[in-house]
Amino acid sequence: MRAARLFMLMAVGMGLGFSVTFAADAPSAKIIFIDGTVQAKNTPQAAWTDAKIGDELATGAEVMTGVNSNCELALADDRKSAIRLKPETHAKLASLDPVKVDLQSGRVFSLVRDLKKGSKFEVGTLTAIASARGTGWEQDMDSVGVLEDSVHVENTQGQEMEIQEGQGIEIEDDGSFGDSFEVPAESRSEFEEFEQAAPEHLASAPAEGSSSSEPSADAGATAETTGSADKTPEAPPDAAGQGGAESSGEGHAPEEPNQESTDTLDTSEASSESSGESADGQDIEEGADTAESEALQSENVIEAQQEADDADTEEESSSSTSDPCINGYNSHGPC
Repeated sequence: MRAARLFMLMAVGMGLGFSVTFAADAPSAKIIFIDGTVQAKNTPQAAWTDAKIGDELATGAEVMTGVNSNCELALADDRKSAIRLKPETHAKLASLDPVKVDLQSGRVFSLVRDLKKGSKFEVGTLTAIASARGTGWEQDMDSVGVLEDSVHVENTQGQEMEIQEGQGIEIEDDGSFGDSFEVPAESRSEFEEFEQAAPEHLASAPAEGSSSSEPSADAGATAETTGSADKTPEAPPDAAGQGGAESSGEGHAPEEPNQESTDTLDTSEASSESSGESADGQDIEEGADTAESEALQSENVIEAQQEADDADTEEESSSSTSDPCINGYNSHGPC
């Protein structure tokens, strides 16, 4: 039943953002590459929001690129096909099974790979629809240029044409076919770059219904943070290698003394030498003080002896004056 394939849309924050839940078998597109400013919305009523790589887009979703900006979408069976929206392009996903992209303005490159039998991949404008099963082409509002294999083009006048690789056709305002042209070298170069980059970008968009084995960036960051908290960081390979050599005794270079220890030792020796010099100086000073004290004491003794001798002399002089010597005698005896 067709209704089983519809999606449910939940508006978040008064239409400022959106999240989409799909039924199990509902097809979806996925943004696989962004360069510059890209906006998207999943319904006409929703507000435009900044698109991110990995965003899922439902049927009816719209994508718009800014100036000098590009965006790639993974589409179709198993998401092996892609389109690249060039700068200032507005496209709507009119249908995802089969794929039908309505180009509102701008220019796109289509790369179709491995469509299942009965599947279609179409890009349409107001005047023409281009479709292919396994090819690549460039398309804007008034022309289609084939870059790989061939593309079937049908205009609004009911005319159809098969365009071969390297050729293009202009579409007139009334929907009729205009002049044919050769695809310019610039377009070839742009398509080649897209074709080379697309496989890597598509690898990030697993087939619908399968789960990706690659964890999200947020999950990886969480795991890395948790792991670093649960275990002690390992030593760098070089450090580990040196440790192994030291423990085995092979290739062990003599250890250089620790600079900090050496500085401490030098400081201690300098302090000891300073203390020794200080002690020697103190001993010398104390010796000088002792010698000076002894000299002073000796001088005092000499002065005291001199004073005593002077006293005796004075006493003798006094005695001789009071008791004169007469005929070799005085009152004390011979004199």
